[in-house]
Amino acid sequence: MSNEIARTQLFNLERILHHNGPVVIDIETPGQVDPYAQGARILMIGVALSDTEAHVFKDPYIKPLLKILESKSLIAHNAKFERNWLRKAYGFEGHFIVDTMLLAHYVDEGQPTGLEALAQLLFDAPAYGEDIDYVNEPWESYSEYCALDCTYTYALYELWQYRANESYFKFIMEFSKAVGDMEYNGIGFDHRVNTELHEYLLELETAYKPYAPGVNLNSPQQVAKWLVEAGVPLTERTKTGKLSVSEDATLHLRNQYPLVDQYRKWKDIRSLIVKYTTKWPDYVMPDGRIHASYFPLTDTGRHSAKNPNMQQVPRDPEHKMKRVFTPREGHEMVSWDASQVELRVAAIIAPDQHMCQLFRDGVDIHAATAETIVGGKVTNEERQRAKAINFGFLYGMGATKFAQHAFKEYGTVFSIDDAYAARNSYFNAYPGLREWHERTEYRVRHDQSLTTIFGRTRHLEDVDSNDSKIVYHTIRQGINFLVQSPAADITHAALVALQDYNDVHVVASVHDSVIWEQPIGTGEDIVATLMDDALSVLDLHFGFSAPIPLEAEWTIGDHWT
Repeated sequence: MSNEIARTQLFNLERILHHNGPVVIDIETPGQVDPYAQGARILMIGVALSDTEAHVFKDPYIKPLLKILESKSLIAHNAKFERNWLRKAYGFEGHFIVDTMLLAHYVDEGQPTGLEALAQLLFDAPAYGEDIDYVNEPWESYSEYCALDCTYTYALYELWQYRANESYFKFIMEFSKAVGDMEYNGIGFDHRVNTELHEYLLELETAYKPYAPGVNLNSPQQVAKWLVEAGVPLTERTKTGKLSVSEDATLHLRNQYPLVDQYRKWKDIRSLIVKYTTKWPDYVMPDGRIHASYFPLTDTGRHSAKNPNMQQVPRDPEHKMKRVFTPREGHEMVSWDASQVELRVAAIIAPDQHMCQLFRDGVDIHAATAETIVGGKVTNEERQRAKAINFGFLYGMGATKFAQHAFKEYGTVFSIDDAYAARNSYFNAYPGLREWHERTEYRVRHDQSLTTIFGRTRHLEDVDSNDSKIVYHTIRQGINFLVQSPAADITHAALVALQDYNDVHVVASVHDSVIWEQPIGTGEDIVATLMDDALSVLDLHFGFSAPIPLEAEWTIGDHWT
């Protein structure tokens, strides 16, 4: 680096040192997206002091820059990415006050979240990230790109600064930090157990594989032809008009045709092998852990995951897929799950006085629903049917969709007539839910948006469609959102609360559950009070006090259960 560049870098450090406002930070890496990979490194760091002033630094000026930034309020586009890279490379935490990627999604979940796409949409920016040489890594192209990222990030912050000060977005920033820690911690993976599981599944695949000489069982067209020739009445078709052998298309045939059931069992085992036991080892980093990438917000309000998608790890009591995930030495693994949280949230927001009273009385909600429909004491099978009813009609499913859902998710069979009768009985038992559905439909049609009890908004313009199926789907999305988003926020609040425990390492979160490691012997000291801690977080941010008990279930052991 020339003396002139060195003088410029020192001058720019001085500018940043004396800057009083927030600072945008952006890092550039050589095409890598994972700080845990072998040889991962940061090429340069850019900062912006306004939407027109940016400075870019590389070694040996990165450490002095970070020393200055320790006392600054930071803004970044995808802050947990920047923070985790900087933690890994330099041990730098930083005080991130705004993540403009999350802010963009919070303002309007329908707009893009990529920085360049937002810059083009909102500021008429040119396409500026196309010509970077990722092989030779020239300073000129990288630094220009980095500087533009910084200034456009600052412009987004200025555009939406008032929205960044809203209570719900401040809550987003808190649980996003907790999600970033979860990513950074990663989850332990036992190769030995995975190998045993893989070999076991291969044996099952062989055992279940149907005898079908000359048929490629991975070809839907060949399988459809084979089943039809065997007398199976396939009727549903794909978008291209071909006979479908998908899970949904064959659900109603499994009980009647053993060949269909055998094929589906083989297909299920094959899917476990292809999706999980063969791919999981590819995600294990040099530290022996899997660091999945989480996006803290989705349209429904939950967070999502990829590389791998931890949300899709099978709840599989038969094959126990989760046992490959284990805690570090000297620790036990805890799986904490908010119990029936969506039903409880629905009871609160509807409100339905009968359902609320059942929860206050500690009554088994599924058994109570079953007793209402049956008219007396119920069997375990009838309770299972009621479970399908509770979670199906809660979100406004029609009878046909419900019948498919009940069989797929709960293994219970409903005729269309049974489904209609169950739907009527359900809403007669819980009239507050019916009235809430009607109010929600009116609000969606009138406002084309909905806002949750905590302040998260979803836009639902598709309700104006000329297609009745799209309109119906949009209304159901609205009902779903009003429940799932606050339910997810209870889990998010638990993630925030767990940051107060120094010995706790959160390693995953799936829907309504949180998984963490704690020192062996800690036992129930944390799990027993975590729901109360989460509710304290929600009270602090939103003044929320639950009018019915919110409860949790948990397991503690030597692997994820």
